[in-house]
Amino acid sequence: MTVRPAPSPSAPPAAPAAAGTARAAGPGVLALFRAFHADLLAACAQDQAPAGSVAERLVAMLHGMSASATAQGPAAHGTVVKAAFAMAMLADRALAQVKPADAVVAGRLFGANATLQTLFVQADDLIRQGAKADRGLAAVYLAALALGFPDDAQAAARRSPLHRIVTGREGGTEQPQAGLASPRAYDPPMGAVVGGFRPSARRWWVAVGGVAALFLLVSHLLWSTAVNDLQRDLRGARSAVEDMGQSWSY
Repeated sequence: MTVRPAPSPSAPPAAPAAAGTARAAGPGVLALFRAFHADLLAACAQDQAPAGSVAERLVAMLHGMSASATAQGPAAHGTVVKAAFAMAMLADRALAQVKPADAVVAGRLFGANATLQTLFVQADDLIRQGAKADRGLAAVYLAALALGFPDDAQAAARRSPLHRIVTGREGGTEQPQAGLASPRAYDPPMGAVVGGFRPSARRWWVAVGGVAALFLLVSHLLWSTAVNDLQRDLRGARSAVEDMGQSWSY
């Protein structure tokens, strides 16, 4: 289910009612994400920051984003709040690795709704909208799932549909908007070894062929052994019959 919108960012809102207005806000939420992500990286690198100060700063930043979007109307505000939810979940995931005491950003803003399952529900709502979904918001959710949950199977299952929305390949051939993720977003990082362990139909056929060849070879060896034993027995029987003065015919 999709959580209903609230005046303050206590829960990520439902899908915007006006698709055109939400699309206009798309690049805006992506710019907000970039600014937030830069601040998050800087916060994670601070070794001497007092416990709780990082969370307070990030909470204030996300709350300010939501408050600033109020004047843009309900649809734009709802889009920003949903983006803020994804950013908060990403922040908690990152802070849990380096500053566990500060990994409370999503909980402070969204309360009991701050769960990974809620993040998946919001992503599923965008995927269901397909080509009508807000691309900027889809890019934020794609980034949050890819950066914060790279090894989660449920997150991985949602990244590809979100990527198609971001690149304009969902339901049409529309070109990607400027500033959004490019089709190269899923290219492997520099230095990565590609193809070495990629599943291949050719490898399966080679394996099947090898097993068949091995089976034929073993069968031939067993048959040759059995035939040789039979011929040896026949020669012995013939010698025994001829020694008895009888003729051998067959």
